[in-house]
Amino acid sequence: MATHTLLMLLATLVVFLYTPITTLAQPENTAQGNFEGTDGSKCVWFELRPTKAETVLTAACHCRSREGDMQTFSCQYEGDLTNCSAYKEDSRLLYESITSKIARDHGNGCGAEKVIVEECEGVELTKVDRMRQKSPCHSEERDDL
Repeated sequence: MATHTLLMLLATLVVFLYTPITTLAQPENTAQGNFEGTDGSKCVWFELRPTKAETVLTAACHCRSREGDMQTFSCQYEGDLTNCSAYKEDSRLLYESITSKIARDHGNGCGAEKVIVEECEGVELTKVDRMRQKSPCHSEERDDL
């Protein structure tokens, strides 16, 4: 429970520091959830809606480094999901699918530069370069990190 609270606090700080002030007031029903990367990271994700035609998926993660220190990292992906039927039907389910794909294919929630949203024809989310970070996580399976 403390880990989830720490991640939500980190996510709030990330949003505050890197998001225009007009996007900070989000509706209470904004989609959010948790996932784990194959590199051992534990992440929270949540949706921001800066404009009616833009969607921002934010991931805030933490893990242990090779040295055993707690590390945090975060990123944002932008795109337009508003015309996607899967998004309109259940945005939370769509985001769970997207974050699972990123974590499975790239080791953690911030590993992809672009994500093709297979459930939405012709739609992709692009990683925003504001917080360029590489995962500091250590994993027995991923010694290249």
